[in-house]
Amino acid sequence: MEKKVLELLSRLSEVEEELAAPELMQNRQRYLELTAEHKHLTELKEAWDSLVKARKDLEGNRILLRTEQDSEFVQMLEEEGASLNEKISRLEKEIDTLIVPPNPNDHRNTIVELRAGTGGDEAAIFVGDCVRMYLNYAAKKGWATEALSSTPSEMGGYKEYQFVVSGPNVHRLMQYEAGIHRVQRVPKTEAQGRLHTS
Repeated sequence: MEKKVLELLSRLSEVEEELAAPELMQNRQRYLELTAEHKHLTELKEAWDSLVKARKDLEGNRILLRTEQDSEFVQMLEEEGASLNEKISRLEKEIDTLIVPPNPNDHRNTIVELRAGTGGDEAAIFVGDCVRMYLNYAAKKGWATEALSSTPSEMGGYKEYQFVVSGPNVHRLMQYEAGIHRVQRVPKTEAQGRLHTS
């Protein structure tokens, strides 16, 4: 991983030089390509720098643990070490994702369509739950959403719901959200407590 990251980061200074060239403003398409590449490489550099620092901190932590005698301080060092290990693991996963070159379609808007299938009113309620889940996910990611159409159900939820999502990496993260969602639960519409599948 380190070799690939350093290879990619060596391109960052080249991109910055190209962006600084005055004649670049004559070529709008090239300017957009370079700014997108610069943003991607900057994110990679920030993640890599954080990973390098976390690894150094962990090594320092291990050295202190070998020599420290005070039990309270040892406990504090162990907790800090566990936290650093989690951070390193998260950063390594992030870097693995950032190593993959961005696709030009990554930032395209995505239309999400949810429809109630088998299950009657309970299926419509489940669609309502899924809509809330996707809208909350979009809000957490900082994406904009706009409802296109919806058909509310009498018992709550929706028979169908369509909305568009826009923002950075929307298509990259949402492109595989397709297929059937299935739920088994005792629904609000059930009076006798029986399990339903929708």
